[in-house]
Amino acid sequence: ISYEPKNSTLHTKLGIVYHAQFEVWQVNNPSPAESQKKKVMQETIFKAIKEQELAVSFDSQDSVPHFFLGMEYKSAYEATNHERVWLTKSINEFDKIIKFDPENMLSYHMLGVINYVDLGNIDSAEKYFLKALEIEPRFIESHMFLANIYIEKSDPVLAREELEKIKLFDPKNLSISKLVLTDLETRINNLSEKKNSPSPD
Repeated sequence: ISYEPKNSTLHTKLGIVYHAQFEVWQVNNPSPAESQKKKVMQETIFKAIKEQELAVSFDSQDSVPHFFLGMEYKSAYEATNHERVWLTKSINEFDKIIKFDPENMLSYHMLGVINYVDLGNIDSAEKYFLKALEIEPRFIESHMFLANIYIEKSDPVLAREELEKIKLFDPKNLSISKLVLTDLETRINNLSEKKNSPSPD
């Protein structure tokens, strides 16, 4: 970077390295003191954000640094006990990508994740996951989220359709563990039984 300070790709890669350092630290320190966590974040996540912001500034139309910046903002949201400003920044980055790269499946998927996991807005999440699958029908993670959404909506038929697609596209359970898949199927079966059981007089 000292020889090519405006090389967007190099800044993106350095940001990824800083993020990986934080991930390793979290694995090795599952219950850190808050002061220690803040110090490590300054040395990793916030440095990663700075690098991705530089990458974006040098190539604003490249979806890759925008995507990683959106992911870093979400990491900061999770690591700062859900300071909302970081989630807003994350959403804005994924929205930016869609504006100049409307076929960017991963951005739709991440907006679905944020709406489902962080905002609890399952209707918006469903729309984003469906859009992601319109672009890439074999993306297992979006199918998995949709199955859970349909369970929450008490729709075992649609939930089972998503389950069958997961089995079709991932027969060896490379993306979703067999244990998770079995749990999903059990929940769908329980919902079906509940829906089909006769109402008490």
